[in-house]
Amino acid sequence: MAISIHALQPALRLPAWRRASQKESSTNQARDRAVPSLGSVGRVFLQLGAVSFGGKSTNSYLFQELVRRRGWVADDDFTETYALAKLLPGGTGPNLVVAVGQLLRGPMSGMLCLGSFTLPGALMMLAATILLFGTPLPGWALNGMNGGAAAALGLLLASSLQMAGPARKARLWLPFATAAFLGSTIFQVNFVVLLLGLGAVSVLANRGQKVVTK
Repeated sequence: MAISIHALQPALRLPAWRRASQKESSTNQARDRAVPSLGSVGRVFLQLGAVSFGGKSTNSYLFQELVRRRGWVADDDFTETYALAKLLPGGTGPNLVVAVGQLLRGPMSGMLCLGSFTLPGALMMLAATILLFGTPLPGWALNGMNGGAAAALGLLLASSLQMAGPARKARLWLPFATAAFLGSTIFQVNFVVLLLGLGAVSVLANRGQKVVTK
């Protein structure tokens, strides 16, 4: 939670001319990023929907593929979009898919990403229901699901550590990041409560901190 709140602090303290300069720099960096085609976006999200295990690990798959591997989305943009997806009604996974898709190529891209991402899972669930309805799953299937869940948890932890990079500029970033991770994943604390609680404490802890610009 220190990540999102800390990202807002420079805009609250810097003079207008410096905020405009930073905004222009951010805009130029966004323009320098390669804009993928709709076909590429749809194909990538179709692949992600086919190999991901859903749930809380969805953000990990998206982060690894779109930020780390392809460089389509900046770290800060993904982190802010993830926080917004958590705040909006509905599931975090679909919200994040639509929001990130809109970042890439606009509203039509967001709808395309949602459809591509959910299609493989819907087809697999339909096939599993038809084939296995009323019969217990075989041992190999249960073992495969357990292994996939363990891999998804490891990916979630690795991505959370990578997304914590921008937070290192803040004071006490490690305790805040740890508390946010544990509260959201292990203890299942409501995200709004987590945001308000950790966010308020983070703002107080980082009040008066000097902003280093290059």
